[in-house]
Amino acid sequence: MDRLKWGNDFMKRRLSKAEKERDVHPDTLKRIKRVKRMTKMTENVANDILFRVIKVYGFFTSSVANTKVGRKFFSRFPGEIVLATLDGFSVEFGDSQPYF
Repeated sequence: MDRLKWGNDFMKRRLSKAEKERDVHPDTLKRIKRVKRMTKMTENVANDILFRVIKVYGFFTSSVANTKVGRKFFSRFPGEIVLATLDGFSVEFGDSQPYF
């Protein structure tokens, strides 16, 4: 029973400190805005690269896919690999942002 009372008192002390209102430093707000802006730009770059790759890939496949060599090549190299690679690029590039 003593241990339970001690735990209750301990939690009351810890919660009373957390209940105080705290202001966020203006520099911290600037950093948060910068990170949001970087994340948005990173997503835009990844989407642009993905769009261009799909466009080039479509042009390339339309001219080459009808040949015998093209059929063999594309049967071994599915297009989903390119999309998955660029999606991974988007995730990794987005995570490598500097958090100052």
